[in-house]
Amino acid sequence: MPIETHFPWVLKARHFFKTGRWEVPKVAATVPAEARPRFLSSAELVLFRQLQQAVGTRAIVCPHTRLSDVIYLANATEFVQQAVRLNLKRIDFLICDATSGASICAVQTEPIMDRRRRTQHDFMRQVLATAKLPLIRLDIENPPSVEELRHLLDEIIAKHRTKASSIATVHSNEQLRPPTQQLSWQKRLSQRGSTPPGAIK
Repeated sequence: MPIETHFPWVLKARHFFKTGRWEVPKVAATVPAEARPRFLSSAELVLFRQLQQAVGTRAIVCPHTRLSDVIYLANATEFVQQAVRLNLKRIDFLICDATSGASICAVQTEPIMDRRRRTQHDFMRQVLATAKLPLIRLDIENPPSVEELRHLLDEIIAKHRTKASSIATVHSNEQLRPPTQQLSWQKRLSQRGSTPPGAIK
């Protein structure tokens, strides 16, 4: 069934400028949408399976993840250009914690060939470094073995779990800390033996 897309204000304005009247007939436009034949290339599929074997049940491998779904700007209104670039860039493979769903590291495979791609890579590297998310660069044409990937990811996953454990410990200690007793200014003044201003002795 064709998908209908309507632009009432645009059609009305266009019709008004042509005829001087606001009446405009309803127009249905068919969007030429088609499913892509493949989501992952053959080389990407091979590396995806190798990454899955390397992380096992400890992590989840998410291919073709939009960078803005992983990184956000604290004040995007002041960095509009960077926010747009975040929305346009994607991470080839994102490694996430299988328990918490937190991002562990990003894996990029596209080769750096020209100046434009190098600039794009520098932007992603800078953003991920600022967000303290590790970035791994792999050659898609000559990927490492599963054992090499496992050795590379073991250290990153261990650091991530240590950091997550320390954060959880801090939050737990804050929850167990007894609430500070709040005293009204009347009680504080009475304990000091003084009289509040304006009070009748």
